[in-house]
Amino acid sequence: MFSRGFWTGEGGVPGDFSYGTVHMLAIAVLVVLCLVLTVVGLGSSQKGKRRIIVAVATFGIAFEVFWRIVFIVQKADLIELYPFYPCNLAGIIIPLIAFSNNKMLKELFYLFAFIGGVVTYAIPQGVFNNQYLTFGILKSILQHYAIVIIPFFEFFNKTYKPRFKHFYVTIIGMLIHLINSEFVPKYAFGLQNTDYIF
Repeated sequence: MFSRGFWTGEGGVPGDFSYGTVHMLAIAVLVVLCLVLTVVGLGSSQKGKRRIIVAVATFGIAFEVFWRIVFIVQKADLIELYPFYPCNLAGIIIPLIAFSNNKMLKELFYLFAFIGGVVTYAIPQGVFNNQYLTFGILKSILQHYAIVIIPFFEFFNKTYKPRFKHFYVTIIGMLIHLINSEFVPKYAFGLQNTDYIF
């Protein structure tokens, strides 16, 4: 079904294709998913809203497992499986928080994850590195879908509402990302010249 080049990223037309066809289609699909799921949620019961959140979170976690299996099969360095980048970490914790439905965890991570996801689509750095869709590009697209859709849906369906008086909680969440992206690579893994936090 998919060529070897799709999975490995080899071939195609390498380069910076930010704001190209794949990028614009990814944004269009994201906007449509956000709007459709939110509208469906607004017409649903609390149980219905919960089912939608759990479904999106399940897809997000399942994909996090899937892409790591793909990388292992491709004999990637195991260190590539660790979520150093904020959006990679968010791709794991946002679905898990959605499962838990914990308000404090939402305050810690939802807002920063949502903003990070939106900024990545607005100013992608090295994401759309081929004219054609490759698994590496698709991986980034789908990871960012989960961290944008879940907070968006919960906010507009009133199952999550950021509270300004708890702004310090969000700052703590950002510090956790900073530690994970800057200190963990250097001091836990011995990596140098890293810039995972951008």
